[in-house]
Amino acid sequence: VLGVDKFAAAIIATGEGYADALPGSYLAYVKKAPIILTKDKDKYIKLAVDYVKENVEKDGTVYILGGEKVVPTIVDEQLKAAGFTVERLAGANKYKTNVEILKAAGVDGGEILVATGESYADSLSASATGKPILMIKGKLYDEQIEFFGTLKDAKFQILGGTSAVTAEMVELLEPYGTIGDRIAGSKARETSVEIAKKYFEDPTAAVIAYA
Repeated sequence: VLGVDKFAAAIIATGEGYADALPGSYLAYVKKAPIILTKDKDKYIKLAVDYVKENVEKDGTVYILGGEKVVPTIVDEQLKAAGFTVERLAGANKYKTNVEILKAAGVDGGEILVATGESYADSLSASATGKPILMIKGKLYDEQIEFFGTLKDAKFQILGGTSAVTAEMVELLEPYGTIGDRIAGSKARETSVEIAKKYFEDPTAAVIAYA
C-alpha cells in the first residue's frame, strides 16, 4: 500500500497494553513505518524480529517503545546483531515514554491532540488523523513541562469530555500553548464521531470497530 519494497523504519511495542502503541501511531505516520506488537514470549519475539529482518532495509532503524518490562532487551540484542539501528524510546511511566515518542517524531509545535491516558477510546479514535497525541493524567510531569518549553506556536486540541480531560488539566496546559475547542460527545462512541467530523472531511472509506 505504501509503495515500497522494504521499510526504512519499523516500530515495535507491547501488545499487552495500548499506552505506547497509540502515541506511537504518529511516529509511524512520520516515519512511514509499520507498528509490530509483541509479547514477552519467545514465539512472539521471534515473529517481530523475523518481520523486521524480512521487511526493513538492512540499514534501517527500529524504534522500540517502552521499557524492558514491556519489550525485553533480547529484542534489541537480536536486531542489533542483525545490523539494524535500534532506538528504544522509554520513560519511567507511559506519560514519560509518550514524551520520548513525540521528541523522536520531531514534534516542535503546531497542533497536538490531548487525550486521557487512563483509557484508550479517544486516542484510538484520533490515531489515524496524522496528528501527534499527548496523553495526560491529573498532573503534568517535569518531562512534559520540559518538552512544552521546546514547542513553538503549540495548539492543544482537547479530546473527550471533562471526565477524561478535566478543566483543571486544561488550565495547566494554557501557559504552554493555545487551547482549541474541546472535541467531545457525551460518551466515547459519540466523541469518536465528533473526531471523525473534525478531521475527516468527505472520506472515501471508514473503519468501524467495537468500542
